[in-house]
Amino acid sequence: MFYRTQFFSRNKIAPDINIILTFIFDAGAGGTVINENTAIQLGIVGDETVSRTGGIGTAEVKLSDKHTVDIGGLAIQDVTLRIVDLENIEERFGIRFDGVIGWKILFQYGVSIAY
Repeated sequence: MFYRTQFFSRNKIAPDINIILTFIFDAGAGGTVINENTAIQLGIVGDETVSRTGGIGTAEVKLSDKHTVDIGGLAIQDVTLRIVDLENIEERFGIRFDGVIGWKILFQYGVSIAY
């Protein structure tokens, strides 16, 4: 529990279709990630597939461009979503989440996380 509390901060994010999703903040992640299962449920499809290397290794990632993400009334436009299967990570940490807000969004705003 301490590990999760220390390294993850959960937030709720409402996409244009007004469904509330659970995301985590990860300043070590370069971009914004959406769970593959969530993307399927929302009808989000990848425009292209690329190879990306991260903390858990190298994987093929689908990219989906030009999305708007709303975080507490702050609308961030033209966001590229990386569609990734997050099931392994969910099992490892024992939490279910729909995606990750990464550095590309966090660096644009003054972010303070109190934990």
